Formats: sequence, structure tokens, C-alpha cells
Amino acid sequence: MIQKSAYQHSFEVQEIIGKTPGWMVRWGITALFSTLFMLLLASAFISYPVVITPDVQLVLTPPLFYVQREAGETVTLQKTNGPVNAQAVLAVVADTSGNSRSIIAPYAGVVEPFGAFQGNDTLAVVIPGQAHYEFRGTLPAMYAKQNIKGARVNVIIAKNRISGERVVLQGTIHDISPVAVSGHCPFWGSLDPVSDKKLGQAAVLSGVCDGVIEITISERSVLKRIISGAII
Repeated sequence: MIQKSAYQHSFEVQEIIGKTPGWMVRWGITALFSTLFMLLLASAFISYPVVITPDVQLVLTPPLFYVQREAGETVTLQKTNGPVNAQAVLAVVADTSGNSRSIIAPYAGVVEPFGAFQGNDTLAVVIPGQAHYEFRGTLPAMYAKQNIKGARVNVIIAKNRISGERVVLQGTIHDISPVAVSGHCPFWGSLDPVSDKKLGQAAVLSGVCDGVIEITISERSVLKRIISGAII
């Protein structure tokens, strides 16, 4: 028969068992989990912008018009610099067979000598008087469903082809194709008038510039970010 004394506890154990724990011990775990729950709940309402930076190419519209000479041709410039009207004769070209043709200005603008920039075959360039820069690029198809049509964006020219300077501009996305090509959807937009002028001054005689744009796609909560990170 097992003696009753075998179930008796020592004095120290009896003191611990018989004493009521302090409030910190009794409520500590509850307070800890309550705090974690409140932080998790708050993270569902705290959001931050999701910004992507796709590459774009900025193109002058209408494009620059070049007065060029083909091999064996003789070109006589009728206008070497200054303002020019649309349909004005810029140069007369004669080939080795004695045939001649005229090079006509496609629009009103300004003629600038261009040989120093592009070599002997390009003699002059016509810069359109009424023009603006458009930017074009592609977005991953997963972002095509986002409402970015009409979105305001920052356009960053890290290094244009003439001055090599970094230029930060502003523009608007006008449209994005719903049809994906190789997983990407094409989009296009244009610069604001002030940015048009700024880029025109920084990229003289450059009809094309490469850069990136900053697009705010959506506002994502911290909780969604945590969940998506856990899934990944």
C-alpha cells in the first residue's frame, strides 16, 4: 500500500502552489497576444504606395526631319539655318545620271546645320515648330488591369543622347493596351508643356531619349505585403 506521505509536497512547492500569481504573470500572455493582434489589425489599415519604374523611350512628335545625301549625290542647300515654312524647298539633289529632285520641308520649323553632329551624309535638320515629346514603353501584364490611364507620372531621363544630363520631367499616361505581347502590355503618354520645353532645351537636336517613368500602381496594406511575402 502506497503511503500517504508519498503524495505530500515539500514546503517550497506548497508555498508556490498556494500563492496567487501576480497580475503580470496572470495577464502577461493575454496582454502580449492582445498587443500582437492590435498591431496586426492596424497593419490592415496602414498602406503604402506600390511604385514601378518601367523603361521608356521619349520620341519627338513629329520627328526631326533630316536633310541627307546619298552616295554619289550632289546636294545644294537652299536653306542652311533659321525659320522655314511647311513645303519650302530645303535642298536640290542631283545624282550621277543628271536627274534632280527637291527635298521639301514637311512642316514649319527651324533649320539647323547638322553635319557636325551626324557626319557628312547629314547636312541639316529641321526642328518642328509645333512639337511635343511622347513616351512609350511596356508594363508587365499583371499591372494592365490597374487603372493607370490618365495617371500622372515622373519621367526620368538618366542620360540623354546629346547633353548626357539627368532630367526629371512630368507627364501623363494616355492609354495602355489590354493585349499582352510576351507578357507585357504597351502603353504611351506625353509630357506636360513645361516638361516639353525643359527637355527640348536639355536635348537640343535629339529626337529620341531613353529613360524610365515612376508609376504609382496602387496602395497596398502592410498586412497584404506580409501575407504575399509569406506566400512567396
